[in-house]
Amino acid sequence: MALGVDWTFLDFGGVRSRIDAADAASRAALADYRQAVLEALAETETQLSRYQRAQVRTERLADATDSAARAARLARDRYEQGYIGYFEVLAAEQELIDTRDNLIESRTSKTLAMVNIYRTLAGAPMAAVNSQPPSRNGTKTLEKANR
Repeated sequence: MALGVDWTFLDFGGVRSRIDAADAASRAALADYRQAVLEALAETETQLSRYQRAQVRTERLADATDSAARAARLARDRYEQGYIGYFEVLAAEQELIDTRDNLIESRTSKTLAMVNIYRTLAGAPMAAVNSQPPSRNGTKTLEKANR
């Protein structure tokens, strides 16, 4: 360094290698960005698909619950008229309870699927929200609380 001038700008080979290294680093960063975007899109599509399946299942279980309620009502009427025994009434009411339980679980799954969609779109880590509803014991507790 003579007269306070840095002469490294005349080192064309070193300058070129630093430019090439910067270009390579920017290409790698762009590739990482593209990969992250593709993964985010795939995760969003997965969560949307799960939500759609949960929604269809919930609709079907709602229909099944309505049918089970009608069947239980008819069984009670037929019992009162003396056409069937009480065990048939109990079986119909047990079926109604089971379908209601499944409907509650399905609604919980649907809600969790929607939460996961929002979390995916927001970029939040997915491990924090369980995509499965609580166990049957937890669901029955929920069902009793809602009555």
